This record gives sequence, C-alpha cells and structure tokens, in this order.
Amino acid sequence: MSCAMRRVMVCGLAMSLGGAALGQVAPPPPGPPAPRPVYERPAEAPRVAPGSRMPGQQGGINPREIEHEPLERYDADGRLIPLTKVSDVAAFDNNPLLDAASRRRAEAAAAARQREMELIAIAHSDAAFEVDNGIMDELSILDRDRIEMIRTLIQPLTTPSPYGAYMIEAGALSPQQAAMNDYIAQVYRTRQLEQARADSLAAGEEMPAEAILRVALKQQLEETMFAYRHLLRLAGGLGEEMLAEVENPPTGAVEAAKAAGAAGDSEARLEAVRRVLRELPLDQHAAVLSVAQRSQADN
Repeated sequence: MSCAMRRVMVCGLAMSLGGAALGQVAPPPPGPPAPRPVYERPAEAPRVAPGSRMPGQQGGINPREIEHEPLERYDADGRLIPLTKVSDVAAFDNNPLLDAASRRRAEAAAAARQREMELIAIAHSDAAFEVDNGIMDELSILDRDRIEMIRTLIQPLTTPSPYGAYMIEAGALSPQQAAMNDYIAQVYRTRQLEQARADSLAAGEEMPAEAILRVALKQQLEETMFAYRHLLRLAGGLGEEMLAEVENPPTGAVEAAKAAGAAGDSEARLEAVRRVLRELPLDQHAAVLSVAQRSQADN
C-alpha cells in the first residue's frame, strides 16, 4: 500500500470512528495549539451580534457571536489545562445565557444524569476497568480487528443521549441555552483534538490521525469514565468497607483497601482503589462500585 493511500485510509477511519465526539455545532477548524493569555471576563453584559437572537425571541442563536469566556486555559508551555469536571458541566460556569434559576435546574439535572452514568459504569465495570487501565493506548489505526474489539468493548460506556438534548428533555435548559452550552464544551473538545495532533507531529509520528482517534474515542466516554472514577474515589474513602460485598477478598485487595482508607488525598485514594481492583476478578468489581455508590446516598 502506498503512503498516500495509507494516509487516505487513516484519515477516513479517524473521521468515521471519532466524528461523533465533536457534537452538533461545528467548532472552528483544527490547528496546533498556542499559548494564550488568561481570559478576563468582560465587565459589560454579553453582547449579541446583529442578526443573532437571544432566548425568548423567535428563531435560534449563533453561539459564535455571543461573547463568553471559553473553557480552554493554557499553562506556561502552551498546553491545554485539563478540566476537573465533565466538559458539558464545566460549560455551565461560562454560559452567559444561564440565569440563577436555570443554573440551579441545570445542576440538578446534571446530578441526576451522573447517577445514571454511575449505574452504567457499575453494570459495565469490566469495560470501564480496561479503559481506566489504558486499553485505548493500545489502539493501532491500521489494526482493524483491534479497533473493532475496542469499539465493541466501549460501546456500552457511551452516553445514551447528547448532553444538550438531555437538558432540554429534562426541562432544565431552553434550546438556546443548551445550544450555547454545547458550543462552549465542543470548542474545548476540539482543542483537545488539536493538541493530540500537535503532540503527535512533534513526536515525529507518521500518522497523527491515530492520536486524534484515541482522544475522540475517549471523549465519547467522558461522562461514564468521570462517574467511574468518582465511584473509585468514594470507595477509597470507605477503606476496607468497600469490600463488604466481596466474598473472601484476597489479602492483596484487603491491604490495598486499608491503604486507600489511610490515604491523605483524593488522587492517592484513587490509585489505591485501582490496586484493589487489580487484585480482584473482573466480576467482583461491580460489588465494590455498588457499595461506593450507596455510601453517597447514606451521607
């Protein structure tokens, strides 16, 4: 196969497998990331360009023409700073169309949706474990069998409906508010793809589309994997109690559970619980996650 034909096939695969992660409103075209100044929120109210419409008027809006603070922030080296929330939830903070009442409704709906994602993570804890332990990094874009295996594995972890559509259906956001929120989150996700491409090129890799595909597939699992790791942290806070529904847990799992309970911070607890799960058969992971989920209802 010629190099030109290979590049065509690689790009086609990346677009077909990763395109769903880009959402409904097309953000700006990709390009390599560059250092950007810290954004300062404008003192005046968000402006709407001529010809666009605000909620309450007939018709839609053009999110690109409404001033807002972007989600993306860059460190001193010009690298995108990761978010600590699901991108769609983080976008609430920067959505100029949300008032206090709609913000409260959106946050309540987001909490309900996360509980749904937690149930998905528990039901498919084996797949979530594989993703959390880096199976995406083993993806080779020229190995079609491997790609199909990974796609089959992660399919149950993909979110059942787009975030904006869920918010509208729940009565939390208007279509205009949801469109603005989607756009803010989608632009951030596009910046992630840009950085993956730039990193791949900087590393001298022949096919940056492979790095882009890995990130795009991870984006499709963003909500479920956030919920999964949330449950792991909750389990860590329980210490040995996380193993309450595991019959005859191995010594290694018990010791790791004790370490998790004694850990001084969230990330240390997360790593300790990962050690617990590596000591357990995959079919016992759901028991640990279920105990963790019920613990938050008890508090």
